[in-house]
Amino acid sequence: MLLDQDNSGVSLIEVLIVVVIISILTGIGFVSLNTTTSKLKAAAYNLRSNLLFARSTAIKENKTVRVEFDVNGETYSATKDDGTRLFNATLDYGLNLETNNTSISFSSLGTATNSVFYIYSNQKKCKIVVRSSGRIYIDDVCPE
Repeated sequence: MLLDQDNSGVSLIEVLIVVVIISILTGIGFVSLNTTTSKLKAAAYNLRSNLLFARSTAIKENKTVRVEFDVNGETYSATKDDGTRLFNATLDYGLNLETNNTSISFSSLGTATNSVFYIYSNQKKCKIVVRSSGRIYIDDVCPE
């Protein structure tokens, strides 16, 4: 006579499948929560890169490069002293720009106007600093 076995438990395969599904859903949730932070950091790094490009162009071509900011339009552009436009940039929708200067100039020596920029959205913000020496960096205020 065969013994009747109770198979009321779950197998290891079933447990692993549930864990994988929960992990995937959690990962998707974290990605969707961080889109604002990602856009914010990308905009801060783009601004820093554009300012570094303006500075290096000023040094390389021995010209003054002026970067002007339209805070209301959330745009900025760079122009060499001969009138040649280097770039135009616009912040992503939902991001705002705040600065203590509406323009910044880089000399042929790489020096600049002291400036502080904040790119922000809701409660999160990134701080970009330009020193008179021409050093440009993103402050620790930027969220991880």
